[in-house]
Amino acid sequence: MGHDVCESFSPGPGINVGKELWERLITGKISEERIAKYENNWIKKLAKLDEEHTLKKKLCIQEAEPTLRKLEDFAVGGTPLPCPEHRKRVLSCLAKNEGKTMQCSDLVESFANCVDELLSKSCREDNREPCSKKLSYAEKFASNFSCN
Repeated sequence: MGHDVCESFSPGPGINVGKELWERLITGKISEERIAKYENNWIKKLAKLDEEHTLKKKLCIQEAEPTLRKLEDFAVGGTPLPCPEHRKRVLSCLAKNEGKTMQCSDLVESFANCVDELLSKSCREDNREPCSKKLSYAEKFASNFSCN
């Protein structure tokens, strides 16, 4: 070909094309510097979007760590039983009073209250979504038949 770049391409009357664009159109190549600048620009834009999303959705490391610890504990040893001391007392009482389960009712109620408290506490820890605590059977019964 041997033609000068400007002579090889005629964009038409009234069209002004910059030297860089002219060379890219003729050669079909983009300079490494231009590619690097373009990529850096997009990296900055995506980093800014990521930061805004992280703040908006409360996804920072400090808030994710407790959930991660719970998941690790579950993966390693399964879910721990709630209120282990209350549970031991109830099981011991039931074993001693076989056939007389009503004698353990106070311990069972104490165990149920402990479990309810743990549920309520776990709902308060995760403040991203509202959590409504369901009433236990005893609480439903008490609210329907209050003596006040």
